[in-house]
Amino acid sequence: MFRISYYKTEDTKVMVVTLHAIKQTIILQPGFFYKITGVDRKVILGCSDFSGTILVDLGFVFPFKSDRKIG
Repeated sequence: MFRISYYKTEDTKVMVVTLHAIKQTIILQPGFFYKITGVDRKVILGCSDFSGTILVDLGFVFPFKSDRKIG
């Protein structure tokens, strides 16, 4: 499991998501973030632990081997 923090910006309404283990930050559309993580849509600020598979699905780039088959 890997810890991320996330918040929705007031001005642009995007999610800023940081993976602390590798100090990487990505910007996502809120709907995409909520759908992939299962976080409640009312949440605008938080910190949670997720699997490497979820983090790769979000768009983080880090050395993690997924057990999922594509195709």
